[in-house]
Amino acid sequence: MAKKNQMTTCSALEWADALKLIEYLKATEEYRFTWLAGFGFYSGLRISDILSLRWNQILNCQVLDVREREDEKNS
Repeated sequence: MAKKNQMTTCSALEWADALKLIEYLKATEEYRFTWLAGFGFYSGLRISDILSLRWNQILNCQVLDVREREDEKNS
């Protein structure tokens, strides 16, 4: 994790590599991480946003409405 006010860089994960990661997690029966990674890859949400979701926001919904927390938006 970066220190406050420190410049950081990152690069995107290639889609093929993301799919390999999901397959690996499924093969090792890491189902929770498989779901979290897959949901994050397909939705573009950060892990903190995914963990704050509730099932009633996801199941049987055509639109996912997510509100970012103010303290995370400005970090």
